[in-house]
Amino acid sequence: MNLAPLIGLLPSFLALGVDARANNAGRTAWPPARTDPFWPAPPPAPKPVLAPPAPVIAAPTVPARSAAPPFDYRYLGSFAHADGSRVVFLLKGDRVISARAGQTLDGNYVIDTIDETRITVRHPELDQPVVLRTDRSANAP
Repeated sequence: MNLAPLIGLLPSFLALGVDARANNAGRTAWPPARTDPFWPAPPPAPKPVLAPPAPVIAAPTVPARSAAPPFDYRYLGSFAHADGSRVVFLLKGDRVISARAGQTLDGNYVIDTIDETRITVRHPELDQPVVLRTDRSANAP
């Protein structure tokens, strides 16, 4: 592109006395530039790296000890063998059961000891002893 004709008009334009500042009299000035428009922009700041949340470690829970099933046997009587071992007769509902020390009743209770005044049974998982008195006044309905 040939600019010579335009450059030739420049002295005549200046001779007219046109003042560029007069043409901009009512306008406000541009604010100063915050950055140099011809300088490359800085790279964006890297995104913060968030650490993964710490794993939640639940405290070990101790299972609550459940209550043993009710011991709903009643003492009916006993029989002593010549060797000293005893057999007791227990009533559960309308069933009569004969039992010896060490025997398990309905899978829930083990008979620990049998003597003349009491029968001691315990729940094997909960280790809760139950004492059943053998004198008739203690077990009357």
